[in-house]
Formats: sequence, C-alpha cells, structure tokens
Amino acid sequence: MKKTLFLAVLSIVSTAQLLHAQKTILKGYIIKLNNDTVKGYIDYKNWNKNPLSINYYPTLNDKPQNLDAKSINGFGITDDKYKESYISKAVKLETSPQQLGKLGFDKEPSFEDKVLFLRILNEGDLTLLKYVDDRSHLFINNGDKTEELINKRYYVNESKNQIAYNSDYKEQLKNLFINDKEISDNEIGKVSFYESDIIKIIQKHNQSKPDSYKPTSAKNENLTAKFSLILGGSYSTLSFGDIDFKSSTNIAPGVSLLLIIPRSSEKLGINFDLLYRSFKFNGTNQSKQSDFQYSNQTYAFDGKYLKLSAMFRYTFANTSLKPFLNLGVSSAYAIKLKENTIFEDTFHSTTTINQHNSFDKLRKFDQGALLGAGLTVKHFGIEARGEISNGFSTITSIKTGITTGYLLVNYQF
Repeated sequence: MKKTLFLAVLSIVSTAQLLHAQKTILKGYIIKLNNDTVKGYIDYKNWNKNPLSINYYPTLNDKPQNLDAKSINGFGITDDKYKESYISKAVKLETSPQQLGKLGFDKEPSFEDKVLFLRILNEGDLTLLKYVDDRSHLFINNGDKTEELINKRYYVNESKNQIAYNSDYKEQLKNLFINDKEISDNEIGKVSFYESDIIKIIQKHNQSKPDSYKPTSAKNENLTAKFSLILGGSYSTLSFGDIDFKSSTNIAPGVSLLLIIPRSSEKLGINFDLLYRSFKFNGTNQSKQSDFQYSNQTYAFDGKYLKLSAMFRYTFANTSLKPFLNLGVSSAYAIKLKENTIFEDTFHSTTTINQHNSFDKLRKFDQGALLGAGLTVKHFGIEARGEISNGFSTITSIKTGITTGYLLVNYQF
C-alpha cells in the first residue's frame, strides 16, 4: 500500500510539472490603433492586477507580439469561461496612498498621467471601467472623457486617530445623471463606494438608453463552490512505544466542498472534506524477568472517527486533466474508541490472565497534518493523501502517533 501511494504521488507530481509549464492561450482579439478588430489568441493570466502588456498570437503557430496600452486600443478574451474586455485609455490616475499608516493629510486627490488597459465592467451610454494596481480604481467613460471616481481617505489630525473621506464620486455621479429622471440625487446619496453598487446604478442608467446599451456587464466575482462524493481506502500504522502493531486497512467514504478563489484561473482554492476514518490496531509485546517468570501482552485499539479537513489547494493547469496539491490540517472526533489489552503473566507453571489497559481514558479528539496530490478529469478525481496525527493518548509523556495513507476517488457535481 505504501509503495502504491508513493508511485501515485510521484506520477501525479510529474504530470503536474509538465502541465504547469504550459501557458493558457485563449481565443481573443485586439483593437488596432485604427480601430480595426483582429482575431487571434492571447496568453491569458486571469489578471488580479490589470496587465501593463499582453502577449498576442495572430495564430497558434506564430511567435507572440508583446503589446502595451500605447500599441493598441484594446483587447478581449472571447472564451466563454473567461470572457472579458479591456480598452486603452489615457487617464489621470489617483495615486494617493490609501493604506492605513501611509495616509496623508491632504483632502485633495493627487493624479498622474497614464496610458492604461482598463477592464470594462458595464458598457453603454456610460461605460464603467476598472483598473487594479495596489488597489482598485473605478473610471467612467462618457464620450471622449474618462474620469476616475474619487473616494479618498485621509487623516484629519496629527495624531492620526481619525480618518475622513473625500467622497467626490457622489457629485461626479450627480453630474453624469443630471438628465436622467430615473435616478434621483437621494438615490445617488445612498450609493456606497463598492464595485457592485456602482455597477448597479450605472447599469440602471444604461438600460434606460437601449440604443447604446450593451448587455456585457462583468459578472460578480465570488467564490465558486463545488461539491463531491468521496469513496476510498485508508492504510494506517500506530507508533506506541516498542510495541509491534499490525497495520490497519479500512474504507474511507465522505463528502467534500471545494471553494475556488476568484480570478485565479481556478488554480487556487480551499478544500473542506468530511471523512469516515477507522482503524483496528493489534500488537504484542513480551517482558521477561527470567526463564520461569515472564509476561505476554496483547494490545487492541479499535477506533471509528468523523474527520474534518481544511486544505489549501493549488491546481497546476486549467486543462481537461487537472493535477493538484493539497496541504492542510485535520481534526477528528471518535464516535467509537476502545482499548482491550490482555496481560498473560507466567510464573513457573502458573499463568494468570488479566485485562490491564494502558490508559484510564482515551482522548477522543485527534489532530493531524495533511499532504495530498491528485488529478481531476471532468467530474472525476483521484487523490493520494498522507496524514500524521497525534492519536488517542491522554498522557503527555506517552505518544500514540498515527500515520495514515489514503487513496480517494471522488465524483464532483
């Protein structure tokens, strides 16, 4: 079983390294400076921060062209799963530090002239755009004018114990909606400086202008949840003093929840699973005082647990074959846990048999560390996982370490 697990992990990691070297080249387009749209392929990195440049391939056989915001008027990804569009704009970017501890005392914003790729969040009579560097910036394009919405934090005293906001964005919105009878000043006053709130009010305005509205709003970027059923097996060994325990092989069914972190190309996630884990450890030991006085001990530990695991997951490639690594911790609760230890004490020709358990009480909570490697293909997955846990000893000086290997197969909904 150990050899099988080792070979499984080795093959998965080897496949992961091969696939990790591959780039994510997706169908897309660029908008040239003369406003011609040219189809091709783009090295897509699911950018958390707006790219300063992109690699564009006219065909998959061509070498990449590195293009920045001054080279083209925009680009887009047309793949259904990762569809998003960027336009190039010369803007005044608000650059005042906004991290606590680095705020200034000046209420007025500070700008730098930049030419940037801005991501389209909502397009129509007014187009809402987003730029992310060390923080998020929201811009509104109105005809030939592109202006950043201002919501600047600053300190109001030298002791730096009070913060105020320059919320000019509300006045900016009022000026933009001055002729929109569907949006009142009172409604604008209730708009918080959250991306979702700004999208909502811009979309309301754009939908009232059907001739220019393009229903291409960016989707809300939330965690994606994926549920799985698990069926597998476990191979456990117990380390307890010098006693030789036989290994224990058992089934390990359960359920799993994978939360995929937004804008990570489905590479980063948090995996939770609830497994049924059990073991039966049987061991023997002999202590000998002389040829006519000795003791044979037979140890038996029987445990059944519900185990909750929380693991960070990294998926190496967003392809049909997806290798991954899991790293995390576990906590198990024993729904059944008992010891049955028998001492056979022999003196000359007389043998006395007594039950003599090693522990007055067994600890029902077991904590462990986990490392796993696996592959998913469509709805199916397989994982080889190793776990080291602290076992059931209630005595600090006595260790009962349990090492478990799992081979798990899952079906993802």
